Amino acid sequence: MKKFKKVLTEVLSEYGFEIKGNIFRAETRELIAVVATQKSNYENSYYINLGFLIKL
Repeated sequence: MKKFKKVLTEVLSEYGFEIKGNIFRAETRELIAVVATQKSNYENSYYINLGFLIKL
């Protein structure tokens, strides 16, 4: 997970994401984007969960 998280942090930070725990967050005037990592319970792999909030 350390190497995976390091690479993910490097890539997402180029796009303005900030990390807090396992959650990466980027915000613009119109949108909040969230990327979260989750380890599989069944094998040595990880999921990347994406979420978007459109500000009104």
